[in-house]
Amino acid sequence: MSKNLVNDEIVSSIIKLILEDGTVFGEVTLSEAKIMAEQRGYDIIQVSFDNIPVCKLGDYGKIVYNSNKHKKSHKEVTKEIKISNNIADHDLSIKHKQIRDFLSKNYKVKYIMEIKGRINSGVMELAKNKMMKNISELSDVAKYDKVNFQDKNINVSLTKLIK
Repeated sequence: MSKNLVNDEIVSSIIKLILEDGTVFGEVTLSEAKIMAEQRGYDIIQVSFDNIPVCKLGDYGKIVYNSNKHKKSHKEVTKEIKISNNIADHDLSIKHKQIRDFLSKNYKVKYIMEIKGRINSGVMELAKNKMMKNISELSDVAKYDKVNFQDKNINVSLTKLIK
């Protein structure tokens, strides 16, 4: 059996009782255990299914809550920050502050530079150099995997630097 029996679900007349603080009380009848649990404001939870079942006094609702809390999956959140290749220095510093804030909250950041204007080798090279400079400014808080070039965009995925 995987589900713990609680209070009236327990069928054995004699049980081994463990108190809420973990000390072993000993063998008692189920009716005595119910009286003790009621006086202390706890439930009787069967934790072992031996010949003489082992039961513990505790808050069953709290145990169920904690077990469900650990089962929840934690989704990874990705935030996206876009800049242009001709962004002003002040605007860039604000975007970097946002990136630092997102990384401090353990979010992944997709950092995108949109290249505006005619794409020629000179503009692409300048944009690439500027993006690498921007990434190096964030190197104290972030690491990056790889720089991707797509049409008129330069994409970088940033994650929090673990120290």
